[in-house]
Amino acid sequence: MKEAFKDWIYKDYARRTHLEQIYNDTFNNLVLKTYDGSQLELEGFNQYISLRPHQKNAIFRTIQDKAVCLDHQVGAGKTLCAIASCMEQKRMGLVNKTLIAVPNHLTKQWGDEFYKAYPNANVLVVDSKDITEKERELLYNQIANNNYDAVIIAHTHLELLSNPREIIEELKEEELVNAEKNFERQELAYKNNPRENKKPNERAFKNKLDKIRTKYDAILEKQGSHIDISQMGIDNLIVDEAHLFKNLAFETSMEKIAGLGNQQGSNRARYLFIKTRYLHQNDKKIMFLTGTPIANSLSEMYHLQRYLTPDVLKERGLEFFDDWAKTYGEVVNDFELDTSAQSYKMVNRFSKFSDVQGLSTMYRAFADIVCNDDILKHNPHFVPKVYGDKPINVVVKRSEEVAQFIGVVDENGKYNEGSIIDRMQKCEGKKSKKGKTISFLAPQTLEKWLWITA
Repeated sequence: MKEAFKDWIYKDYARRTHLEQIYNDTFNNLVLKTYDGSQLELEGFNQYISLRPHQKNAIFRTIQDKAVCLDHQVGAGKTLCAIASCMEQKRMGLVNKTLIAVPNHLTKQWGDEFYKAYPNANVLVVDSKDITEKERELLYNQIANNNYDAVIIAHTHLELLSNPREIIEELKEEELVNAEKNFERQELAYKNNPRENKKPNERAFKNKLDKIRTKYDAILEKQGSHIDISQMGIDNLIVDEAHLFKNLAFETSMEKIAGLGNQQGSNRARYLFIKTRYLHQNDKKIMFLTGTPIANSLSEMYHLQRYLTPDVLKERGLEFFDDWAKTYGEVVNDFELDTSAQSYKMVNRFSKFSDVQGLSTMYRAFADIVCNDDILKHNPHFVPKVYGDKPINVVVKRSEEVAQFIGVVDENGKYNEGSIIDRMQKCEGKKSKKGKTISFLAPQTLEKWLWITA
C-alpha cells in the first residue's frame, strides 16, 4: 500500500512539484557552515602541547555556535577541545563560568588535564563522593561567590544541582499537555478506525497525569531552598559522555513497536533537560561530548535534538515524537527470535531511517563529526597501522563451566536447564558478566550456580 501511495504521488507532475516545494521550504533549507580554526592563538595555553587541525576547527565552532555536539572518534582529543574552548571563550568575554559534568571516575583526570593545558587556570574540581545537605549548600555558595574559569563536577552531582522553579513548572505543564495531546490522538485514531486501533484507557491516562505531577513535585521538594543554577553565574555547560543521558521521557501513540527506547525516561536525563531548557531560554551555551550519539535506539537522535536544537524541531513542527518518527524513521516488520530462541515471531520495530540526507543535514548543523579518516588526512602516521592490515583473531577454547553456563544442546535440540539460552529472558543481564570469573557470578558452589533460578 505504501508503494502504491508513492506511485500515486509521483504520477501527477503538479502534485509532485507542489509537495517537493513544501519539503524544500520546510526541511531542505539548511546550508551547512564550515569552520576554520587555523588562525586561533590560544592565550595561556601550554606551548608544549600541539593541537591538531580538527581540534582547532572544533574550538572555533564552539566559539561561533550556541549548542555543539563534539561527535569525535575515541582518542581524537575531545577533552582538550572542550578545555581550550572554555578558556578561549572566557578570554573573549563570551562566557563567564563553565560547568563541566563528567563521569564520576573522571573528575580528577579532567582536573589534571585542565591544569596541564592551562597551568594558570582557576578551576574548582568537586570530588565525586557523596555530599551531605549542608555540604551542598556550601558548595553552591562557593560556586556562586568565586570567579572560577570552570567548575568540574561528577554526573551524580549534576543531578543534585538545583534548577529554577519556573523552568520546572514550565516543563511539568509541557509534559502534561503532551500527554493530553497524545491521548487525543489515540482517541481520534480509534474513532476513525476502531478495527485497527485500540481504544485508549482513560483511567491509565489519568494515572499518567498524576505520575507526571508527582514526579515534578518531587524534583521541587528534593532541591529545597538551595540557590539554583541561574544564581551561580553559570552560562556554559559541557557534558562529557553525553550519551549516558539518552533516556529522555517522551510521549508517543505508537503501540506494540519495539526499538522506541525507554518512554518513561530516567531521572538523570530529566535533570539535565531542565538545565538545558534554562540555558536555551537565557541565550547561554551548551556542549555535548560523545563518541556514540546513537547506541541502542534511533529515537536517541530525536532526544539529542531536543537537548541541543529544540528551536529547530519547533520550527519544523517536529516537537512531538510521532511527527519526527514519521518524517525521518520507518517501522520495519520482520521475523525475530522469540524468548525461547527456538522459534521466530513477527516483530514491528522502529529500526530504519527514511530521509537519511535530511536528518544527516539537521544533525551536522550542530554536530562536529571527526572520525579516523579525518585525522589521517592531516597526519597519516597518527593512527598506527594494524599488523598485517587486519585484526588477528585469537580463539580461546571455552571451559566446560562456561559452556554449561551459556548452554549446551543435547540430541533433542534442548539446552541444559538453568543456562542463559534455556532462560533467554535472563540473557541480557548475564551475558555481560560471562567474561568475569566464576566466583564473581556464583559466590557459592558451582553446582548451585548452574541451577540458579529467579
